[in-house]
Amino acid sequence: MDRLTYQRVADADDVDDAIVVRIWDLDGHLVGEADHPVLHHSGTGQIVAPALGNPVSVEFALANAQQMRDELPFDIICVQIADARLWQHAWGTLLPIKPSALIAKPFR
Repeated sequence: MDRLTYQRVADADDVDDAIVVRIWDLDGHLVGEADHPVLHHSGTGQIVAPALGNPVSVEFALANAQQMRDELPFDIICVQIADARLWQHAWGTLLPIKPSALIAKPFR
């Protein structure tokens, strides 16, 4: 996947192995926030967690995600956006939500 291709996900809370950018409408403007799973550095014991709670422009959120990908052990950036029609081509390519490959059996 190239640097400007993003995997759309239905629920960012289900992602535990990639960087996630959540995009939503705030007072008529699209904003976003980059997030990543909490990491534990085995050598130093340091816990690395994102600082959340400050939505920014989508462009800035995607730039933050790119920087995280450069600095952290994640290769993929996922995007949670309620309506894919709000995605702007200038931001890159947004892949459709992948259907789950998990096949569950009913409980007996």
